Order: sequence, then C-alpha cells, then structure tokens
Amino acid sequence: MHGLRGLGGAYESSGAETKVQNSRIEVRLLGRIEVRLDDTPVSLPPSRKARALLAYLIATERGQRREHLCELLWDVPDNPRALLRWSLSHLRKLVNADGVERLRTDRNQAVFVPMQVEVDLFAVRRGASEAIDPREASALIDRFRGDFIEGLDLPDHLAFSSWRAAIRDECRTHLCTLLARALESDDAAESLVGYSRRLVELRPCDASAHAMLIRLLGAAGRMAEAEERFSAARRLLSSSANDSIITEAWRFARDGAESTPPQVTWDASRAESIGLCDRTTSAIHHRFPSPAPRRKYGKSV
Repeated sequence: MHGLRGLGGAYESSGAETKVQNSRIEVRLLGRIEVRLDDTPVSLPPSRKARALLAYLIATERGQRREHLCELLWDVPDNPRALLRWSLSHLRKLVNADGVERLRTDRNQAVFVPMQVEVDLFAVRRGASEAIDPREASALIDRFRGDFIEGLDLPDHLAFSSWRAAIRDECRTHLCTLLARALESDDAAESLVGYSRRLVELRPCDASAHAMLIRLLGAAGRMAEAEERFSAARRLLSSSANDSIITEAWRFARDGAESTPPQVTWDASRAESIGLCDRTTSAIHHRFPSPAPRRKYGKSV
C-alpha cells in the first residue's frame, strides 16, 4: 500500500463488495458507542482508547497518520505505536467481520472506508443539510440516544477531549435543525409538544423556541402549562424584543387563535440562508398563521 489515496482507492477498485454476505453492520455513535451485526450488539474492545480510536476514524471521515493517532491517544514514551497496532488489530476484526475490509492500514496511516455499513452520525449529517420533510426529520431525531460517544471521556487527553466536544456540539446543532423541521409537521399539536420541549432544552435562550412551545401547549389545551412556560420565559429572557415574541405567543395560546395548519414542505434553498432561530419562527408561522383581527389584548397576561 502507498498512502491515503492508495488506501481508499485500492479498496474501491478491489471488488471487495462482492464479499458482502447478507449480514448488516451498524455503528451507533449518537449515545454510547455500539457496533451491531444483524441488529445484535457486538462486544467492543475493553480498552476505552480502542473505542475512542474507532469513533475518531469513523467520525473524521478521512485517513489519519499513525503519528497523529499516537499523539492523540497514546502520548506516552513506552512504545505508543505498539499500543496503536494492538487497538487497530482488534478493531479490524470487529468492523471487517463480514469480509468487507472497512478498516485499512499501512505502515503510515489508517482509514475507515464506510462500505456496506450504516452509521447514525452520517445519516444525521446528511439529513440536517438536505431538504427532508418533517416525518423524515422525526425518524432521524429518534436516532439520538444521547450525546456523541456518550460516556467515552478521556480527561488526560486534551486534544481528543476537545475534538469530542466539538463533534458533540455539531451533533446538538444538527438535532436542533431536525427538531425545527419536525415542528413544521401538520400533526396534532399534542404530538409535537415533546419535540418543542427538547428544542427549548437545547436552546434555552432562543425566544422563538419558547414561543413555539407556548403556542403548542395552548393549541393542545394545556393552558396552565402554557402560562407557566410564558412566565418562565419572561423571567429568563428579559430583552424587549424577546418579550414581544413571547407575549405574542401567549396571546395566541390564551385566545385560542390556532388555525388549521397548511401542509408544510421544507424550503431547502431558504434553509441555507437563514439561521435556526428563523427556522423555528418559520415553523411557527406555518403552523400558526396570523388570524383575522382579534379582540384587543388586555392589560393582564
């Protein structure tokens, strides 16, 4: 073998696809790391660093030099390359178990080639950047079992910890995007409250997220909860602009102003040019179009 391009290229041209049996391999990184063969969990190496190595090679989606991997996870004077070789040999048996050579190595580097394998992180990355409908977004939301490689902490390895935190934040951003899209659904308000609560938990300082939850609670007839959320949001978000957004949501909830929502499709071209806050606001306006003139809002809220 001869370099990163050679590793990937050799695999693609080797005809290894013909080795694939009827087995199905799935790697789950959103939550505690799991590898499943035909939907049955496979035992992972006991070494936390070996599991961290697997996650890193998959999530980075590119080949890595051995020197870099040693510095990342085995920054010790006592033969780190031997420790890396041990981990790679165990991981190779794990992810190449069905005859497809996904983990390829040479003397200088290692690369994970995602052939005939399902990775939840990849599906979420694609879905968050494509024009998917609310039901597809809901299916991707269900794949989040927790944070990225949850529980796989290596506090003595700052570079790995920093990388893991960055991917965790990326995944949370993708989840927020998917939640905002799911909230464009024309399903009953009650069925969307859970998504809306989750978005508020992830974006507690986003007035539009609070506004959506207040409106959905009102539409679902849960007025006591809507009022409680309104009061909590006003305490948390004190600016006049935020207060206007939240107060308008409470007016809709209190006055029962929900109209029958139209069928919503996600505008991918617009999605690329607006922020998540505007996506949530867009979902609000799709589901809760401005009603005909209503009675004037009184002094008490």
